[in-house]
Amino acid sequence: SIAMFGTVQVSSKVLPEEQLLPEVQAHHDQAHCAASVIGGAFWAAGPGMMIAAAVEDCSRLTVEDSRERCAGDIFGILSSLGGIASFLSVSLAVCGGPESVCSATISSAITLVSAMGGLSSQMAIMCGPQPSDYWRCSQLVKGLAWILDSFLLRIGTAVQSCGAESPNQPISTAGCFGAIVASSSFLAAAGLEIASLKVDCPSSDPPGLPAFCVRDVAGFLRSWSMGASFASDAAGFCSKNFSPCGQDIARAIQSVFLVVEAASGAFVACGGMSQAQLVPSECARLNSKVVKGLSIVAAEATSAANRCGGVATAGNACGHGIAATVAGLAQLSEMVNRAVLYCRPNLPPGSPEVSIYLCADVIRVMGLALYVALASAADSSIECALGAAAPPKLPQVELPIFFLS
Repeated sequence: SIAMFGTVQVSSKVLPEEQLLPEVQAHHDQAHCAASVIGGAFWAAGPGMMIAAAVEDCSRLTVEDSRERCAGDIFGILSSLGGIASFLSVSLAVCGGPESVCSATISSAITLVSAMGGLSSQMAIMCGPQPSDYWRCSQLVKGLAWILDSFLLRIGTAVQSCGAESPNQPISTAGCFGAIVASSSFLAAAGLEIASLKVDCPSSDPPGLPAFCVRDVAGFLRSWSMGASFASDAAGFCSKNFSPCGQDIARAIQSVFLVVEAASGAFVACGGMSQAQLVPSECARLNSKVVKGLSIVAAEATSAANRCGGVATAGNACGHGIAATVAGLAQLSEMVNRAVLYCRPNLPPGSPEVSIYLCADVIRVMGLALYVALASAADSSIECALGAAAPPKLPQVELPIFFLS
């Protein structure tokens, strides 16, 4: 299969022991082709917007934070170009061209290393010394952990697919190191969330702090569960005995904490607290995040049912496809509401929360969310027609790890 950004896995090929009818295979390929082209079209907007952001931020380096913003914009340009190349490689494979895992994984690695640079620039701006900065900084640390793990896996996959003599060794080594780094990073994020918890939980003044306290506790538990999950992955990769079963179960558990975390934020943003101000776009965004979290729980649970030693069935594959489709649409809804905040015109230069860079990033994630939703919908329509007890015929579309953010 082809892996995009270390997260989304799709293939135009059926499982080796199965064959689809020609017309069904054509339907599958056309749907995946359309999904990759549409996703790539969203990413195509990235370079132009990132260049515009760089022109603005790099022309006033004497202004506070502009150096970090300028660096982030430049990394954003490189990340967008890598993402376009990745989508192009996928499109060539599923639209009738040659399937090149080598070129797709190299493009993914370029995208991810550029994303690391951009995220590091954001951390330089947002990870301040004030207690109010701890929570936001912890989320950026988690993002960096996911990107580092995915980047190292992409490097291992590229070495394997581009001609390694020992096909399993590169991925095992890269996965081992990446999972160790990611596990350590999530423990660091948990420490920041403990610091945030100490600020939010002692009192209920101002309004909203009880909900923020619940958010902090859920975030802390999610960080610990993610750290444990990556530690388990490390044990599997380092012993060359990795199994996706444990990963599916861990992600389902993490998604439960994600739902609690998002629901507590939505309670405040939707005016649930006395004297709390209703913020419509943030309310809608967090409610979409709740739906996404519940969908991920269902998707990972059905995936685990097929990959944890039982008999794999098309019924479970059908359920996974439907849940993944809903998760993709919920992620899209979440990004649309982020765009309401980040993509507004007539903003003051150097606005800390709103920028062309963040607007472009939202548009790129919208493309990935559409890609997941369309590809999963196409696969579920095939698997659901086979009958619940029949064996599955397609490799499942893996949910991007950033859906858990």
